[in-house]
Amino acid sequence: IIGTGTEDYFTSGWDTNSGVDSAPYHGVTIKDEISTRITTPRWHNEDPLPFKRTLRFTIEHGGTNDVTADYTSVAYWYQTHPRPAFPPLPRDHMPTEPEPVPRIAGMIEGESLLSRAKATPAAPLTAQLMDAWEGEWSGLGQLWWRPNRIGEQMTLSFNAPEAREYELVGYFTQAPDYGDVRVTVNGRTLSPVVRGYAQNVRPTGPISFGRIPLNAGSNAVVFEVVGKDDRSTGYLFGLDGFVLRP
Repeated sequence: IIGTGTEDYFTSGWDTNSGVDSAPYHGVTIKDEISTRITTPRWHNEDPLPFKRTLRFTIEHGGTNDVTADYTSVAYWYQTHPRPAFPPLPRDHMPTEPEPVPRIAGMIEGESLLSRAKATPAAPLTAQLMDAWEGEWSGLGQLWWRPNRIGEQMTLSFNAPEAREYELVGYFTQAPDYGDVRVTVNGRTLSPVVRGYAQNVRPTGPISFGRIPLNAGSNAVVFEVVGKDDRSTGYLFGLDGFVLRP
């Protein structure tokens, strides 16, 4: 069987872009764009592959078979006649352990707040994977907002476990095309302003906004573009996340 692409073998084509789905002989059971993971089954009920002694299965990765990525697979076949015991699988054929994902203890991940975020006026809001750049972002991702001018706002909410004062610590991103953003929580304007410009893409590390009272449950946050460094080419903004310190 000669295929035209990995997704085509799983009878999905570009349909894998639509997310999780299910059909009698194929589907997408996991579509995780933050960690760039996908799991998809393909059953050969309607097109069995007969073989007598061995079966070699290969699949192309990339248009010229030159894309490097981590793949693992499992195959089942059904056999009724007697057979000797199978030897153990070679260790170098077994899946490798993935690299641990960096996490900041207690982090409310920015990318996890995407469904609660809204930009005014409408501007792109996405979860962005950050492993292509130097430095460590918690969870390897951020909430990426792409405003175009001063005065634009993004609103979202995060939850606090109980009503009390917390030190609110934010983690953000700086880049050559990022702007300066003021943060307001439950109507209270916080300082400092988050300065977005840097010559290279990098995480800011922790920025403390001091101790502020928070509600048990949902707390409203407004991010407003208030300017940019003269060297910056844009007003973009990245939120790695928040930590609440009692």
